[in-house]
Amino acid sequence: MTRTWLEVAVNGPWGKAVQPGIPVRVEDIVAEGTACAREGAAIVHVHAYDEASGRQRDDADLYSRISEGSEGFHFGFPPAEYALDAYLRLLADEAAGGPWMVAGLAVDSLKLAAAAVARGGHLRTGLEDAPFGSTRSNVQWVQAARREIEAAGGRLASAADVRRALDEE
Repeated sequence: MTRTWLEVAVNGPWGKAVQPGIPVRVEDIVAEGTACAREGAAIVHVHAYDEASGRQRDDADLYSRISEGSEGFHFGFPPAEYALDAYLRLLADEAAGGPWMVAGLAVDSLKLAAAAVARGGHLRTGLEDAPFGSTRSNVQWVQAARREIEAAGGRLASAADVRRALDEE
């Protein structure tokens, strides 16, 4: 069985009003991403924020600071197994053999972790994707995802495993 990729979406464009637990300061984004990587997330997805306003800011210097401090797919289907099967049929026709990942915005993607593992897919989790107002932290989402993946018989891929697989594509 191939190893399952686990991606954490640490913050997203929502802001603290919608998702109070997201990290905004560069130092907090780096710390949260690093903690999630230690828990098994092989991919850490982040958005940079203006620390004064708390708003997302696409700024190369901010992303550079996040990248320097760091170690180390949303689709138009509902988070249900029938939709996953439909998506996989579409992928078989359009991108056969390509890697794929269960993800969503404002949903609990953990419900599909076992189905993703059984079908050879990967999983994305974190506060960008979580139901709005989530009381879980990013680390707690990664821990829960890891438990679901392992309970389904999956093994987490390392960041090196993901890079190697993508280099083969």
